[in-house]
Amino acid sequence: LALNAGDSVGSYAQAGHGGLGSTANTQSGAITVEFCEAGSATFNGGAGLNAYALLGHGGNVGSNTKSGDITFSGSLVNVDLNGGSTTGTSAQIGHGGDNSDGAITSNILLSASGAVTLDGGAGQDSTARIGSGGRDSDGAKSGTTTVSGASVTLTGGPGSNAGTQIGAGGSLADGNLTGTTTVTTTTGDLRILAGTGTDSASQVGAGGIQASGTHNSATTVTAAGNVVLDATNGGASASARIGLGGTAADGAFTGLVGVTAGGDLTLTGGASNTGTYAQIGLGGLNSDASKNGGTTVEATNISLASGAGANAYTQIGAGGTSGSGNITGPTSVTANGGTVSVIAGSGQDAYAQLGAGGTKANGTHSSSTAVSADGAVTVQGGSGDNSYASIGLGGMNLDGALAGITTVTTPDAVSLTAGSNATAYAQIGLSGGFGGNGDKTGSVSVTGASVDVTGAAAFAQIGNGGVSGFGTKNGNVVVKATAGDVTVTGGDLNGYALIGHGGIKSGGVTIGAPSNVISVSATADVVLQGGSADVAFAQIGGTNNDAGTTEATVEVLAGGQVDVLGGSGPNSYAQIGNGGAGSDGTKQGTVLVDAGTDVNVTRGSGSSAYAKIGNGDQLFDAGGVGTATGNVSGDIQVSAGFDVRLTGGLIGHVDPTIVSSSIATGGDTFVAV
Repeated sequence: LALNAGDSVGSYAQAGHGGLGSTANTQSGAITVEFCEAGSATFNGGAGLNAYALLGHGGNVGSNTKSGDITFSGSLVNVDLNGGSTTGTSAQIGHGGDNSDGAITSNILLSASGAVTLDGGAGQDSTARIGSGGRDSDGAKSGTTTVSGASVTLTGGPGSNAGTQIGAGGSLADGNLTGTTTVTTTTGDLRILAGTGTDSASQVGAGGIQASGTHNSATTVTAAGNVVLDATNGGASASARIGLGGTAADGAFTGLVGVTAGGDLTLTGGASNTGTYAQIGLGGLNSDASKNGGTTVEATNISLASGAGANAYTQIGAGGTSGSGNITGPTSVTANGGTVSVIAGSGQDAYAQLGAGGTKANGTHSSSTAVSADGAVTVQGGSGDNSYASIGLGGMNLDGALAGITTVTTPDAVSLTAGSNATAYAQIGLSGGFGGNGDKTGSVSVTGASVDVTGAAAFAQIGNGGVSGFGTKNGNVVVKATAGDVTVTGGDLNGYALIGHGGIKSGGVTIGAPSNVISVSATADVVLQGGSADVAFAQIGGTNNDAGTTEATVEVLAGGQVDVLGGSGPNSYAQIGNGGAGSDGTKQGTVLVDAGTDVNVTRGSGSSAYAKIGNGDQLFDAGGVGTATGNVSGDIQVSAGFDVRLTGGLIGHVDPTIVSSSIATGGDTFVAV
């Protein structure tokens, strides 16, 4: 079967009622394509202006109601749709067409034993689609879109807005959407590749660029091989997506997104252009819509690698950069037999994230994030401005209340490392990044053979919070190393490393709660090492520079030794306990440290690079007087199988040689060896 649009203006090839400019009130009836012998189907958009190839009712520039199922049966082998080579050309399976308005009701079923390929064209708006609708196709659309092939490939074209899509909708399409989108590969890969043209997006799922309306549509992908979303060579705002939504799509979105791959799952951001992102989940870049629905992915190895272009982000979860609207629904990521890698890029705002949210994705969000792997879990900040890497709900400069549990589990290593840019942080937990305001409530749990938290040019944190963000942060924080060390290492200027809630300049009424526990355990050692520059501290406990209350029970349990080592930079302290340098307000909670061998508390060589076990701080001003205010209390218990060594270090809440007489203290201190 071949439908080839011609080379003349408005030429078309169509199987179905209607035609160019058709305005018949109703076009209905099922369309069945049956292959009695093995054969293939090709649809070519042609070379004439606005030429199209369409299997379905309607046609370009029409207005009417369209209904009827479209079914392929028999011995269909390969299916190929090519968007054409001139402005406005298109190839489509599904009722509608470009600028074809009216309600559509239709189920589409296409099953091929060979390859299914969709290629965007070389002209502006030269698209390829399997699904009801079309570019600027207004009206309600309901029904399922089901596509199966040995392999499925969507490739955006070199033309502007020369996108590809499996699912109902289309760019600039207004109207409500209901139904499901299902794509299956029986032996090979699903590949979704952004086009080189501006806005040449490739998408599995309903919606489209600047589509609007109330959309209720689940998206399910099952691949025997790999699933690849690649925006490397994308033009400006050319994305690769799975899920309901699209760049600048708005309205109200509801639907689950599920991806299962027999092989690997990879998402890659763009190499140079702005807005070349890859995402699995509801929403998209600048998508202002409420987003209600979870995101579940399962594969062998799962890799996110953001790009060098601005906003060349990668994300598994609802949201996207600068998209407003409340978000609900969990994010679940499972690597069966493999690793999870979350690597931010070198472009501005080229973040990498497992979880809902995104940079400036403002709103009230409630979403848990669960990551499970059989191999290592790696989270690495990038080198561009705001190129953070995170597991959990939130994002850079995100304003709004956040609630949700964050869980990371693997029998292998967990590595969390900040990037080389001052705002390229790395975090596991609810994140506001830099300047993100709003309460953050939910427990954080990380379990690995070993756990490493390393600051660099920016901070690294397991816990809820961030820099300069106001609001309450609470929930338990539990970190377990089942076959190795827990290391917390400060880096460069402001490159602190923290296990606990809060962060520098993190204001709020409370950080933590009386019932909160910050628990760190390791079969081997627990090591805190301050860094080499100002405010490159290492801490286990809540920290808060505002005059609120910082409170939690802090416990550190090591089968080996516990080292609390100040750094060489100013204020590069190391501390087990609530508070921190210049932390005003009430600091309270029991502090428990238990080492199988030694406990070493060693002051660093930097100015005020103190080392302590206890709440509060041990800062000195030029006159030798402590600078922090607020009452400090809670019992302290330190026990060691061998020795406890203090080298300029402190076990206690306050240093009596510098404490202000106005600070009230309370609690008992016990040391056992």
